[in-house]
Amino acid sequence: MRHTTRNSPIAASLAVFALVATFGSFVPAARADAPNSERIASLSAQLLRTPLAAEVLFDRGSLYRVEGEWDRARRDLGLAARLDPRFAASADLERAALELGAGRPSAALLAARHAHNALPLSADACRLLARAHSALGEAAEAAAAFDEAIARANPPRPEDFLDRAEHELRAGVAPAVVLAGIENGIERLGPAVALVRRSNSLRVDASSSAFGAPPAPRWGSRPTSSVPAKRSERPEPPDHGARLLRGPYLQLGTPTSVVVRWRTDVQTDSRVAYGTALTDAWMPVDDSEMTTEHEVQIDGLQPASRYFYSIGHSVDGGARWTLAGGDAGFSFTTSPAANSSGPTRVWVLGDSGTGNKDARAVREAWESFSGGRAPDVWLMLGDNAYNTGTDEEYQRGVFEMYSHQLANGVLWPTRGNHDVLHGGPANDYYDLFTMPTRGEAGGLPSGSEAYYSFDHANIHFVCLDSEGTSRAPDSPMLAWLEADLAETKQPWTIAFWHHPPYSKGSHDSDDVGDSERRLVDMRENILPVLERGGVDLVMCGHSHAYERSFLLAGHYGFSSTLEESMKIDAGDGREDGDGAYEKWTGGATRAKGAVYAVAGSSGRTSGGSLDHPVMVTSINTLGSLVLDVEGGRLDVSFLDSTGSIRDHFTIVKEQD
Repeated sequence: MRHTTRNSPIAASLAVFALVATFGSFVPAARADAPNSERIASLSAQLLRTPLAAEVLFDRGSLYRVEGEWDRARRDLGLAARLDPRFAASADLERAALELGAGRPSAALLAARHAHNALPLSADACRLLARAHSALGEAAEAAAAFDEAIARANPPRPEDFLDRAEHELRAGVAPAVVLAGIENGIERLGPAVALVRRSNSLRVDASSSAFGAPPAPRWGSRPTSSVPAKRSERPEPPDHGARLLRGPYLQLGTPTSVVVRWRTDVQTDSRVAYGTALTDAWMPVDDSEMTTEHEVQIDGLQPASRYFYSIGHSVDGGARWTLAGGDAGFSFTTSPAANSSGPTRVWVLGDSGTGNKDARAVREAWESFSGGRAPDVWLMLGDNAYNTGTDEEYQRGVFEMYSHQLANGVLWPTRGNHDVLHGGPANDYYDLFTMPTRGEAGGLPSGSEAYYSFDHANIHFVCLDSEGTSRAPDSPMLAWLEADLAETKQPWTIAFWHHPPYSKGSHDSDDVGDSERRLVDMRENILPVLERGGVDLVMCGHSHAYERSFLLAGHYGFSSTLEESMKIDAGDGREDGDGAYEKWTGGATRAKGAVYAVAGSSGRTSGGSLDHPVMVTSINTLGSLVLDVEGGRLDVSFLDSTGSIRDHFTIVKEQD
C-alpha cells in the first residue's frame, strides 16, 4: 500500500475546500441590506399576520440556515414546501446545504438527490450532491457530480475544476486525466490563478514517484488506487498480519452486557477495549483463543449508558493492535432496566438483503430521518441476504450495507426462506448471529436460537421462526411461547417473524399452497396464543410490499371469513384521522386487539392485489418501519425510501 509523504508536492497542494465557507455560494438566502437578525424579525412579524405565507417562510428558513439555526431552518423550509409545491425544489437545495452545515451528510445527500431530480439543469444541485458525497468519503461519486456541475454551469467556476481534480485524485483517477481536466478549465475560463497553480503543481508531481499516491485511509473509504470509495467498506489496517474482513457488529444487548463480533483473514486472539469517555482509560476484555470469527462478551456494564469501544488483537512481543474503533464512530448504549418508561425507538427492516440501490435508499432515508442516531432496538424480519443466504451474500447484503448501524446498535434478526442453512463453519444465519437461548436479555429461556424473546425498557419482544421450526399446536415453540407470554410483566408485547398471517402482496395468505402452508399455519396456530397473551403489534416480511391492519382480534381463517366484530377498532388509528387505537392493561374485552403489519419492502417491491380486507392501507413502496414507544404510547410510521411518512398510527394504553 502506498502512502502520501509529508513533503510530497501533491500532499501540500491537495487541501480539502472548507464546506462551511462555501455554503453561501450554493443557494442564495433571502437578501436585504439589513442584518440577518433584523430581516428575520421582519419576516417573523409578517408571519404573525399571515402565518401560512410560503414565500415568507422560505425566506426566513433560508436566513435561519445562514445563521446556523438548523432546527428552525428545517421547520420553515419544510412547511414552505408543503404549503406551496413551487418551493419544494428550492427548499431541498437549502436543506442540503443546512444538513451539510449541521454535520449530517446522509441527510444532505438525500435532500441533494431530491433537488437534483427536480432541477436536472441546476449546477448548484450538482455541487451540493458532490459535497454530500465528499463528506461521506465517496470520492468517485463526488468527482462525477462536480463533472456534471461543470457541464451544467454557464460558465463554470474555477473551483468546480479544482474540486473535480481533488476528488478524482482521491478516487485514483489517472494523473494524466486529472491534468487534462485542469487544462480544459484554463482553456474555458482563461488563466485563472488557482487553476494555473494547480496545473503547475500537477506537472511537478507528474515527474515524481509520489504522484497520485492516495491519502492516508479514513473510516469508510478504501485506500486502493482505482476503485471508487464505498462508505460501507473498511480501510486497510496496518501491515501486522491480520486484516479486518467483517465488523465489528453488536449482538445480544442487555442492560449490563453486549456481545461484539468481527472477522479477520487469519487467526488471532481477541481484545475489546471500552470506556464511557474517549479521554478516559479503557477496560480491556481479552480472549486468548485463536480464531478468525471473534466473539467477545462485555459484562458488568451500567444500564442505559453509552460506551465507546475498539477491537483488536496482540502480536509477537505482547503489543496490541487496534483493527477498528477507538473514536466517536464506535459506540453502543446498553438497554435500560426492565419496565423503564422509555423513550425507545425501534427500526424494522423486512426482506432487506438485496444489497442493491433499493436497500441503500431505504437505509439512507432512515439515516436522514434519525439524524445519524442509532436505533435503540433494530429488527430484521428475514430474507436478510439474497438469494440463498450464503456467507458472501450476507457480506454484501448485511455487513457491508449496514456497517455503520451494526457497529453502533444491536441487531435482532429472524430467519426467512432465503436464509438457507449451509454446511461448514461460519457459513449461515445461525453461525453469523448470536441470539439469546437462556433468557439472557429477559423473557423465558427458549433453548433455541430459532425463536427467543428479550426485553427493552417496557417492551417484551418475541421472535418466532416461521421457516424451519414446527408450527404445530403441540410443538415446542408454541409451548414455549405460551409460557413466555404468561411470564412477562412488560406493558407492551411486540412479536415478529417472516411469513405474514395476512397478506395479499407477492404472497397470498389465503393460499394453502403458498410457502408450504406457512402463512396459514402462523395465522391458525400462532395468533390465538399471541392474542391470549396480550400481543399489541405483529410485524412480518415475505410479501414485498407494505400492508397494515385495523386493530384486530379473533380472525384466524381465510379473508372471506372476516366479520366486522373482529375489528376491535375499525378506524385508521391516526390521531389526525379517526383517532388512536386504545387498549387497557386491565379488563378482558378492552385489552383485546393487535395491529398486523407486513413490511417486506426494505430491499425490493413485488406488487400483488394488495386488497386484504383486514388492512387499513396497502402500498407497493420501498421502505422500513419506525416505532416510538414511551410510557403507554406506541407510535408506528412507515418511512418510504424517499424519506416520506406514508402511513402512521398510534396505540395508547391506559390502566383500568
